Amino acid sequence: MRRFGRTLVPVAWLLLMLVPFVVFWQTHLIRISRAHGAAVAHGVLHDTTPPWVWGALAVVYLVWVAGLTVAVVWAFDHLGYHYQPYDRQPRPTRRQLRRLRRRQRASTNLLRAREDAHRAALREIARESRKAVGEGDETDDASGAAGDGETNEQTNVAGDGETNGQTNAAGGGDDERR
Repeated sequence: MRRFGRTLVPVAWLLLMLVPFVVFWQTHLIRISRAHGAAVAHGVLHDTTPPWVWGALAVVYLVWVAGLTVAVVWAFDHLGYHYQPYDRQPRPTRRQLRRLRRRQRASTNLLRAREDAHRAALREIARESRKAVGEGDETDDASGAAGDGETNEQTNVAGDGETNGQTNAAGGGDDERR
């Protein structure tokens, strides 16, 4: 019975959609007739229905469709087919949204702090390597043995844009601040 009802309800809904028009047609409120003369051969129809009838039919249809929709929902509920939206997840509550935004903000701040710490560590490594290279050049120059041709101004270990001879105004060599 359920399978038969599942098919019967939509078919009945489609047939019942025609009822207001059929009632208006049978009571001769809607007058559509064939045209006279040469237009008959082409199958032209002539509408002599007053506009207020079409307006009344539109209002009747608004009420009729709403009533049929309620009837279809009722019929499907009694057949055991309850409506459940399957296409999307339920919307989160305001509390869940606040919690989600707070977690997103915390994770963004964590990533930013890690990046800052990484940049600071690279600057420290570059500073130490420049210091070591600078001390090594002084000892090489004092002994009279020339190195491999590098000078303090040419050495850039961390790749942060600094050389021993020049630093940017921020003092950190951070590319984002330039």
